[in-house]
Amino acid sequence: MSEQPPRWVTATLADVTEYISRGKSPKYTNYSSLPVINQKAIRWFGIQQEYLKYVDPAQFDFWTPERFIRIGDVLWNSTGTGTMGRACLVTERDVEIPKVVDSHVTIVRANQAVIEPRFLFAWIQSPEIQADIASLATGTTNQIELSQAVIASIRIPIPHLNEQKRIADKLDILLAKATRCCDRLNYVSSILKRFRQGVVNAATSGQLIEDGQNFRNHQTSFIHPEFDTADKPIEQHPYTRWQKALIGDLLDEKPRNGYSPRPVEFETQTRSLSLSATTSGRFNSEFFKYINETIPKDSHLWLKPGDILIQRANTLEYVGVSAIYHGPSSSYIYPDLMMKCRANNKILTEFLYYLLSSSAVRAYFRANATGTSGNMPKINQQTVISAPVRIPCIDEQQEIVRCVETLFTFADRLEARYQAARTQVERLTPTLLDKAFRGELVPQDPNDESVSVLIERIQTEKARIETERKTTHIVRRSTKESRKNIMKKPSDYSEALSSAFAEIGRKPDARQLFDQAGFKAEEVVQFYETLRATPEVRAAFKERVGESPQQQNSLVDSTTEKNGLTNGRFRLVELWLEDFKNLTDYTIRFDPSHSIDIVLGWNGTGKSNLFEALVIIFRDLHEWKERNRWTEKPMKGYRLCYQIDEHTVEVSWHQGEMKRPNLKMGILQEATKESDNLKSINRGKLPLPRFVFGYYSGPTNRLAEHFLPMKQAHYARLRDAISDDPATLTNLLEQRRFFCAENHHAKYVLLAFFHKEDADISRFLEDRLRIVGFESALFIIRQPIWARKGQTADDFWGATGIMRRVMERLRRFAIAPMIVEQKVSDGYRSGRENHYYFFLPDLQSLHAFAAEYQNARTFFLALESTDFSELIYDLKIQVRVKVTHTEQVAITFHELSEGEQQLLMVLGLMRFTKSHQSLVLLDEPDTHLNPHWNVDYLKLLTHVMSESSSKSEEQQTSQILMSTHDPLVIASLVKEQIHLLKRDWQTGVCKWEQPTVNPRGLGFTGILTSEMFGMRSDLDEETLADLDTKVRLIAKEDSLTPEEFAELEEINKRLEDAGFQKAFSDPYYAAFIRAWSRRHSELMAGVRFLNPAQQEEIDRIARELLEETIAELQKEEMD
Repeated sequence: MSEQPPRWVTATLADVTEYISRGKSPKYTNYSSLPVINQKAIRWFGIQQEYLKYVDPAQFDFWTPERFIRIGDVLWNSTGTGTMGRACLVTERDVEIPKVVDSHVTIVRANQAVIEPRFLFAWIQSPEIQADIASLATGTTNQIELSQAVIASIRIPIPHLNEQKRIADKLDILLAKATRCCDRLNYVSSILKRFRQGVVNAATSGQLIEDGQNFRNHQTSFIHPEFDTADKPIEQHPYTRWQKALIGDLLDEKPRNGYSPRPVEFETQTRSLSLSATTSGRFNSEFFKYINETIPKDSHLWLKPGDILIQRANTLEYVGVSAIYHGPSSSYIYPDLMMKCRANNKILTEFLYYLLSSSAVRAYFRANATGTSGNMPKINQQTVISAPVRIPCIDEQQEIVRCVETLFTFADRLEARYQAARTQVERLTPTLLDKAFRGELVPQDPNDESVSVLIERIQTEKARIETERKTTHIVRRSTKESRKNIMKKPSDYSEALSSAFAEIGRKPDARQLFDQAGFKAEEVVQFYETLRATPEVRAAFKERVGESPQQQNSLVDSTTEKNGLTNGRFRLVELWLEDFKNLTDYTIRFDPSHSIDIVLGWNGTGKSNLFEALVIIFRDLHEWKERNRWTEKPMKGYRLCYQIDEHTVEVSWHQGEMKRPNLKMGILQEATKESDNLKSINRGKLPLPRFVFGYYSGPTNRLAEHFLPMKQAHYARLRDAISDDPATLTNLLEQRRFFCAENHHAKYVLLAFFHKEDADISRFLEDRLRIVGFESALFIIRQPIWARKGQTADDFWGATGIMRRVMERLRRFAIAPMIVEQKVSDGYRSGRENHYYFFLPDLQSLHAFAAEYQNARTFFLALESTDFSELIYDLKIQVRVKVTHTEQVAITFHELSEGEQQLLMVLGLMRFTKSHQSLVLLDEPDTHLNPHWNVDYLKLLTHVMSESSSKSEEQQTSQILMSTHDPLVIASLVKEQIHLLKRDWQTGVCKWEQPTVNPRGLGFTGILTSEMFGMRSDLDEETLADLDTKVRLIAKEDSLTPEEFAELEEINKRLEDAGFQKAFSDPYYAAFIRAWSRRHSELMAGVRFLNPAQQEEIDRIARELLEETIAELQKEEMD
């Protein structure tokens, strides 16, 4: 290290910490209320929750309080190669649920009187320490560790505490900027990847060069019956004049697999490529292995320039990736997981490579890949040569190749700049840390204490900690709020609280009791749970609140809404999009006789984009109608037709051709359910759905961002409201026309469910979520960013409107409200702020608070308003759940499963926000649900949206459009309710179509093997392979070799064990199987998914064989 800065001192970690200790190895269980942090969970950015493990409840009491992580702790991986040395800093969010660490992690707890935890973490992160990790480690190669003694002896340069904080604050800002910069640069890589793929797709679909029609194609047509278009009109797009072909027509010979002998560690004369040599889509000679075998010089395994290598096995993302070999001739062989092919004289090598790399061909490869989740997906020779493509003449190929290479060169230059910039950014963090510990990051303050004082403070603090360590009695504490349910005696917290309550004269003063009992700022949640579990203390605080008013009967949620409404319903009829994301010249049609429509499709076929388009269209139309303000950035073009209030409405928009959308409307005829005449109307008469509800289950906010303008307008109305009487709240509900469900709504939904006693809701909560009661709710209010200087927590920092009324009511009914200053971390930065706590200890308190609101809908609106205003820091809810038929326990909201939280949020939000004539867009709301729930999911949706229990799905006034990947969900529907979003298997273009059969009655196997999912069978790949082989062997049953006969017997036994019959009683079926085996045994072999052409061909052959078989059997009977 360089020379130490002036006014700094050097100390050991033992001098500046109050606790350094490795964790313990617990007995694990699948899940419990005590998580354990392991090496894998520790990342530089924090704790990665999905890698946590859990302590067996029988060992809960083995952990003393100091072993639980605390805010500011540094968790340091201390064993093993690869992860040793990685660390993270514990934030407030990390300790919401108490956690411990295992024996591979060391807790380094700073003495915050002498060292800032962020400064300590930065030192551990610095190159000075990280570069020296290997030399600090002790033990053998496979069991190296950072021992507690070594960690304690590590030396650290330390300035005055104020300078440490200035350095940490500066690092927080600069490192956050570096992280953001790195994140943005990472986005460049994905942009370039999409750009290159877009160029390839354009090149192989006739869209790259505009004058393609000037090239005359004199190639001989390839003979394929399925491509025969002689009787079809010639289309005008240049691409349609390209010749249709299969990849096999363009190769000089069929693709051949490589060879993968065992590699050796020493250098030999034979180098064999690894998969990584072509995974990027370009040949990289750095990735190879040596093999100790002599390969004949004339072997096909030796690569020559111009060979194309195709990965025949890899993950689904990379299977089928190809690359052109540009290395020296006969210098490398290729492995078994690759196939090699060469272009013939009908096509340029580069253009063949573009075809193989196009989205359409790659999609074809993936659709026909074999393999299970436990194996690599694979494609075979037949799959490659059967891929359908189109090719132009050689002259046009040459021009396309020239254009592609030009664009790729441009992309390569950008990528080189990106890599250089990324390298510079990655150097920023170590550079900044080096500068920080050289004392060059922030200026020194001459008012900071001298070196001698700093040394004295360190020594004093060290002596104090040592004294405390010898005299402090260790008390075992509960590890979780729900821990009280399994304890047999009062906890130490409860004893401390009771003693303190007596000492302060049994006064119900929350802050005085908190301080007297010795609770720390980070133990507020434990304080309230202890208060709740201590009857005499709880009773005193409840008595201070006074008698709670009797809860009034709530009005039925939709009563105020129904007045004055017509009986008309809202239904989508048709949508055409000119160009929106991957939906180009795209049309989808709906059957207005149904209120539930399901969207099915592979990932990337535009399901979410369809939902986004509908939100944007109705959002823009609503803004235009209400404010006469047309959006500055409209969609390119669309045509939307829908039915509402017994009318048909058509909205047309073509950017560049009109300044405002064209609106038409006509009366819906009862007999035909169609409109004869559509007449132009002005925007003021445009009827729109009363409510648009959206939910997106993905990790991004892609749908929520389209709702943002309406969300901001709703917040403004909440803020400006001068009253929260029933009429005002009802009016606010009616004015809210758009709502996007987000995860943070779930807690407010749960409270709204407990608004009043309701048998139907209680049954739903118990049957679906195991919830049998409400335990408590702790509201944590924070100072919002809009608070002005001088405004205090007592005044709710100047909150106005609905939010202020909620806070005032909450303060009136909560027990033991108090203000505690807390340390809050936000990424790399941290600060201190006041938190205001309001505790509802039981259902009676919640009902008293909720009784101030007319119904559950207005109660939810009020609760959500605090979230809008950024007043809510957190809301901690406990509910009582049924563990067994005889046992119940209290758990926190976060301990509900993902599926339970998702079901609660989506159905609850629909219940509390629904409106007459709504459009409900649900993008995979069943992601986390168990199959038992999925079967009934549509029934639950119908029930939630019903305005009366007697209404059927067809009678609903609103429409639900839902996407899913689960065949269980659609099992009760008819084909008119199903929308298949697919990619054209020839062009890769996204398109819409409807199935030809009803899911209802097919059964789950029938649905999976229908066009809706396109699977050949619902059997596992191994069993399918046995069936394929059996069919092949049956075809030559009279001439089987002994080996083949034995193989057939083994297959029959495996199939019989799996429930298949060896013999078929039905003579027609047995004859059909023999006929199929003789003539078409290879047709489906190894195929997992069937494209439309394959399915049609199989159906045709099956019909022909069936007719021939029946005719032959009937003839035999006559003879």
